[in-house]
Amino acid sequence: MNKSMNTQQTPKTEESSFEQIKVEIGRKIEKARNNPLDVNRYQELEKQMVDQKDRFYKDEDKSSQDLELDEKIKQEILSHGAIVETLPEYREMLNQISKQNNLGEGWRDDLLAHENAHANVSQELKYDPIGYGLFFISEEIENEDPRNIAQKQKRIFIQPAHIHTDPAHYSPIELIENGIKILEAPKDYGNEMSDADIDERDELLKRKQEFLAQAEEKRQRDLSEVRKNLGLN
Repeated sequence: MNKSMNTQQTPKTEESSFEQIKVEIGRKIEKARNNPLDVNRYQELEKQMVDQKDRFYKDEDKSSQDLELDEKIKQEILSHGAIVETLPEYREMLNQISKQNNLGEGWRDDLLAHENAHANVSQELKYDPIGYGLFFISEEIENEDPRNIAQKQKRIFIQPAHIHTDPAHYSPIELIENGIKILEAPKDYGNEMSDADIDERDELLKRKQEFLAQAEEKRQRDLSEVRKNLGLN
């Protein structure tokens, strides 16, 4: 006679499982820290992403080459990050970083709320989630020690992020308007927008005005052509 097995975890096994998760998160952090993305390359990738979006806003479509480049850029950036899928995992990741750098629980909790606000709104807007991440970015600086004047050192920055991909069915204006909503999410949840959020939001607002102006110009040209064909001019 077959007997069913009770697979429900006891508090002890749950604690053991979480300890394993904590260890794995620590490994992800260490791997990403040892493989930082050079700041110059990061800026290059950011420019490529902006160019890709500009092309989509103009053409309102993506070629197979565009999709391939989008994926290549995404994978290169993700390869330099420590990525987790769930909010509890991200809290643990931030907790470990906080302890390692003496940043305090306030830093951890504020950042968690900030990125979760972005995540909540992106989920409401049907973006495709990848997870929560920390990206390590390196910048070379001159060693001020006169004994090693030619030697260069690296300064490491940590960039937190909620990561998602754009829905394929969104039009350019939908991506712009929804991108603004995602960037403004923290203030709608009682948090604050970061300087980077504000800069990107302002750029999208500018793009929105340009896009609407171009659409209106096209509408007026089409209307003028219709009137001309009807002999109304």
